[in-house]
Amino acid sequence: MTTDTTPTFYVDMDGVLAMYDYNMYLPGVSRENLFAGRKALIELSNKNAPGKLARYQIPWEHVYRDLPGDPVAIAIFNALYRDHDKKAKVLTGLGCPYLLSEQMLDKLWWCHSHLGGFDNKDFLCTFGSKDGAVTHLKNLTSMDILIDDYNENLDSWRKSGGTPIKYVNGINSARADMFCLSSVRTPFENLKNLEDFLKTLKA
Repeated sequence: MTTDTTPTFYVDMDGVLAMYDYNMYLPGVSRENLFAGRKALIELSNKNAPGKLARYQIPWEHVYRDLPGDPVAIAIFNALYRDHDKKAKVLTGLGCPYLLSEQMLDKLWWCHSHLGGFDNKDFLCTFGSKDGAVTHLKNLTSMDILIDDYNENLDSWRKSGGTPIKYVNGINSARADMFCLSSVRTPFENLKNLEDFLKTLKA
C-alpha cells in the first residue's frame, strides 16, 4: 500500500512481463478436469509407493518457468524499479491448486532471470484472480498503479481506488477509458507517455 505521494507500480507477469502462451491450456479440457486428474495421479502414486510421489508431466507443470519475456515490458519495469527507488512490484496470479509452490518458485526464478537486481520482497502472488491481492492491499489510492493486460483485473483495481494501466500486448486491445502502454512502442516512448500521465494523478 502506498503511504505517500510517490507512485507504487504493481506489474503483472503473464501477458505483460512474460509473453502469454495459449499452449499452457489444452483445447476442450477444463481446469477442473486437469486438477482432478492431477489429484488422482497423486493419490494413486501414494497408494502404490507410499512416500515416493511420482512426478507427472501435465500442462500445468513448469508452464511459467520458461515463458519468453516481453522486452518492452521488461525494459519499462527495470526503469521503474531503478528510477522509483524499487517502488515497482511484480503482482501475479497462480493457476493450479496442486502446483502452487512449484508455480510460485518458477515465477520467482523467472523474475530473477529476466529482471535486473530483483529482490524477493518485491514479488507478490495470489491464487486465481487479482481480487484477492486487492483485498489485502487495503486503502488503495490513485498512487497505487496496476499495469495489467486483463480487463477484469484492471476494473477491480479501479473500483478499489487504485489507478489501472492497460498493457496492450498484441493479442488484446487498447481501452479508450484507460491509459495504455503498448508492446509496439519503444520503452522510451512508453516511459515518456507514462511520465506525462503520472502528472495528471492526484494523491
